[in-house]
Amino acid sequence: MGDPFEAEMAEGAEAPRHLEHLAVLNRLFYAGSVDLGGLVEIQGTIYLCTKAGWRLAPRA
Repeated sequence: MGDPFEAEMAEGAEAPRHLEHLAVLNRLFYAGSVDLGGLVEIQGTIYLCTKAGWRLAPRA
């Protein structure tokens, strides 16, 4: 789930800080079905897939 337009607005947001999370996120993108705008939650942190890479999702 997610919105590609929201992803475009979040490209400047903070990148993942945990290398373990980034490894999982990249695997989901390359070997899975996550696309631009996709939201992924890992241990309570929500990430957003953008053209600039994974970013912390904006808080609602």
